[in-house]
Amino acid sequence: MLQAHLQLEKIDAKYAIMPGDPKRIDVIKQFLDDPKELMYNREFRSVEGTYKGLKVIAVSTGVGGSSASLAVEELHNLGVHTMVRIGSAGALQTNINLGDLLVAEGAVRDDGVSKTYVDSIYPAAPNHELLEAIIATCKEKNYPYHTGIVHSHETFYHDSNAEEEKKWQKLGVLGSDFESAGL
Repeated sequence: MLQAHLQLEKIDAKYAIMPGDPKRIDVIKQFLDDPKELMYNREFRSVEGTYKGLKVIAVSTGVGGSSASLAVEELHNLGVHTMVRIGSAGALQTNINLGDLLVAEGAVRDDGVSKTYVDSIYPAAPNHELLEAIIATCKEKNYPYHTGIVHSHETFYHDSNAEEEKKWQKLGVLGSDFESAGL
């Protein structure tokens, strides 16, 4: 069935890479064998290809949990079962350098999207096997990375943003984004 936002009807991939920025699809394409542009509708740009023999799809989600959740729902409808968000986050800890990877073990659910799926007391946490595989790859490739909690919220531009960042920093939260809790 044609998906309303992704404008895709059938894909072969069961694994998805999900950047926010549509321009990041060009970077991902460089690592795929036989990349094929599928669709570009609104913030959702998609390409399918093969990585080390595994069929994958890369779909940009735009900014925010709402559009990311549309992509997740529609990819799920198309048979995708494993999705990894890649992108940027605002670092909250002083030991995190520009370019370091944040591998989220969980997310503070200070967003609107995740609350539409499950009660707010339920934690936002990734699949542990996928998390362990990502950490193992970071170690193997010697990538600078940090594991811990991220803070997903709605906006940067409000009067109490600086105080909020200090609060989460003091609690050891690694960084902030808009999408992780919803995903």
